[in-house]
Amino acid sequence: MSLFASYEPGAPRRLLDPALVVRTRLAEPGDAPALGRLRAEREGTSVADSRRIVAAQITNPDGLLLLAELSGGEGDETVGFGRVVRFEPPAGAGSNMASAGWYLGGVLVDPRFRRHGIGRRLTEERLAWVARRARRAYYVASVLNRASIDLHAALGFVELVKDIVQPGVTFTGGHGSLFGCELDEPGA
Repeated sequence: MSLFASYEPGAPRRLLDPALVVRTRLAEPGDAPALGRLRAEREGTSVADSRRIVAAQITNPDGLLLLAELSGGEGDETVGFGRVVRFEPPAGAGSNMASAGWYLGGVLVDPRFRRHGIGRRLTEERLAWVARRARRAYYVASVLNRASIDLHAALGFVELVKDIVQPGVTFTGGHGSLFGCELDEPGA
């Protein structure tokens, strides 16, 4: 599985089989095996390591792990996920350190189901979750991940800082940017 979705600006959205329904929900501990497999395929890591990482994300009290599944046909199939985490920069951080706040973590959609609107739906629902907690959401991305940058730009994100530093995050190509989005209060 490719680390990033292929960049295809203007490509048409694909249609799902009408018998299938996309549903999103909070991930639960029992979802760790399926989510771990998806993560391992993308990251090129072991399923066991990915399962442990996803299990920790599911139980993180300072975040959210939202999954997407297809219902219908032969049962439910997990096809993607997206997370939100709270970040606090260390004391004395430089000006290119990521800001304190709620961050959308990577969205991962099974390549078989990309361009069906699943990544956008996961992103919109995570933004609604953040809006109940803060007036701004952030995310960081490799400057090479044009598909993610365009998706987030369509939802109101703008680049705030080039060549950002965030502890524990390495960027494909070596460079990342910080993006932010002003959020409306729920019901506004």
